[in-house]
Amino acid sequence: MKTAYIAAVEHEAGTSYSVEFPDLPGCFSAAATPLEIAPMAGEAAETWITVALERGQAVPQPSTLDQLRGRKELAGRALMFIEVDIPESRAVRLNITLPETILAKVDAYARRTRQPRSTVLAKAATSYLRRAPRPPAKTA
Repeated sequence: MKTAYIAAVEHEAGTSYSVEFPDLPGCFSAAATPLEIAPMAGEAAETWITVALERGQAVPQPSTLDQLRGRKELAGRALMFIEVDIPESRAVRLNITLPETILAKVDAYARRTRQPRSTVLAKAATSYLRRAPRPPAKTA
């Protein structure tokens, strides 16, 4: 399920852009250029939500722009909507076995993209299943 959270962006001349989400406590990111803000913020929010679900915590509903306007801690910051993909079911812990070489590649990708291993595996499985041919229907 896709939704949009509002991110607060701050920038001082000569520095990177910092982004945080008022609705997701402790969720923040940084970007070197304006073009990197949305993707970096989206990854941070999706990671925050994934970890919250893995811990059995509730994911807050996004505030509206009207609800956030006028908050003192957001003064001077630009507000922008960031599209976030929220899993439709709760996360379930499992124990799997993978070849060491595959796991090393997954972990390297997770580090490069700053995502938890479980997020990378879930996205890979979802992408594969979306493209995989359907098995033939069983006949009685």
